[in-house]
Amino acid sequence: MITDTFDNLSEEIIKVSCNDNAVKADACILTFSHVILKYVLENFQCKKNGDLYSSNGANPCLWI
Repeated sequence: MITDTFDNLSEEIIKVSCNDNAVKADACILTFSHVILKYVLENFQCKKNGDLYSSNGANPCLWI
């Protein structure tokens, strides 16, 4: 499984910074797949929490 390869001892590749007033989440699932994003939007009641910006533009952060 993918969880068997998780390395919590190495320094992170993607540095995350967060505001003190940011929403706290128990888990985060990041996907760049438009198919998965469309499925989530159609099957779950979502609320937009913000955006992640990359070279491809803004990707919505959704609170489910």
